[in-house]
Amino acid sequence: MDSYVDPLPNYRSSASNNNAMLTAIIVLAIALVLTLIASVSFYIKIKEQKSSNLERFEASSHLLVITEHAEQSLDEYLLTGMGSRLDELSKSEIDLRKTIEKLRNADSSPETQRALNSLSNAYQTRLRDFAQPVIQKRKDVDAGESTMGQMDIFYLDQDPERKFSALKNAVLKVQDIEKEAAQ
Repeated sequence: MDSYVDPLPNYRSSASNNNAMLTAIIVLAIALVLTLIASVSFYIKIKEQKSSNLERFEASSHLLVITEHAEQSLDEYLLTGMGSRLDELSKSEIDLRKTIEKLRNADSSPETQRALNSLSNAYQTRLRDFAQPVIQKRKDVDAGESTMGQMDIFYLDQDPERKFSALKNAVLKVQDIEKEAAQ
């Protein structure tokens, strides 16, 4: 018994190699899982951002519908004197304010914010300088203080097409900015 001979020398070194191999496989698996998690998180973030951009674009597209509906309601009120058309005009004003506020509160660019401010100013100017005076003139007609002919002349003197074009251009500017962001 002069020296001990290990009966399983190859097995022991093989087991050591197997442990190293197993450790390497586990490390690679963890790295793969972490990479997969990061990729999925990035995909979800991009998808949410695109969804938000699309929602803002849809809201900005709705702005033109609202302003055209308001214009139609005003024209119908001036022609008919029906109070229900003024109610529709008021609803359109509320919708417009809510949509502008929704876009302001969204994660929108400074350029969009400036365009929304411009739109809000254009709408307030149109309301103050055009809509309210012609509505009052129509009320004067209903009260017998004026005639339809006088109201028509007053309406045309206000240059309604130019004033509506300014509002429409402000809406289109917001739409263009949001359309670009949605792409």
